[in-house]
Amino acid sequence: MKIIAMITARSTSSRFPRKHLAILDGSPMISHIIENIKCLRGIDDIVLATTTNPEDDDLAHEARLQGIAYIRGSENDLVERHGRVLLDFNPDAVLDISGDCPFMDVGAVQAVIDSVELHPFYDSYGMSGPYARVPEMLAGVKSASWYLKAFEIYAKHTEFCSADQYWLATIKEPNCMSAYTVDGSAFLNKTVTPMKMSIDWRLELNFWNIVIEHLGYYPTSADDFNKAFKELGDKPFIWSENNGS
Repeated sequence: MKIIAMITARSTSSRFPRKHLAILDGSPMISHIIENIKCLRGIDDIVLATTTNPEDDDLAHEARLQGIAYIRGSENDLVERHGRVLLDFNPDAVLDISGDCPFMDVGAVQAVIDSVELHPFYDSYGMSGPYARVPEMLAGVKSASWYLKAFEIYAKHTEFCSADQYWLATIKEPNCMSAYTVDGSAFLNKTVTPMKMSIDWRLELNFWNIVIEHLGYYPTSADDFNKAFKELGDKPFIWSENNGS
């Protein structure tokens, strides 16, 4: 079974332009995502899905520096970009990661990847937790069948959402996808999961740089954040030009 990791990113965010290249713990945010993926077993290729905009030349350059593949397509047509990844790499399943989610519980994501090998023929794979919405530290796996079904559903409901958010159209046919859910009780608890852990604003980047500086290492599990939050407690944050510059 061929499993690839696909990172979706572009530099033209209105809230935080070029956020994927913003400095987190001394390195571009996207480089941490790539390093996390490289820690996982069973991933055959890592692919950046970005756009043909000149603004994303630096993202493509970072992909080359990190030794991963990339494809470039229309900024507003994620169906095209994701479709090209499927055509070019022909995976059985895809670890789907947003480029603004730099934190990963590596053990938990590994458990989801392992479930693909152990329980094939589902459209999607995820993890249950103590909350209805799992945090951005977890990345789901989608079989190639999920994408083909989602593309087909979107083609029938283009008025419902844009091609840049084609997956929303699956709401129109909620029973068409089969899903396998991994028990997340060994990885998640009620201490950290309610937090938003993606980075959409520079303020969030500053906050996470302070957390990482306190830890003294880059976090790779929910327990790392539990530790930091307990130790920081009610201590005041001191902002400086060095945080997230």
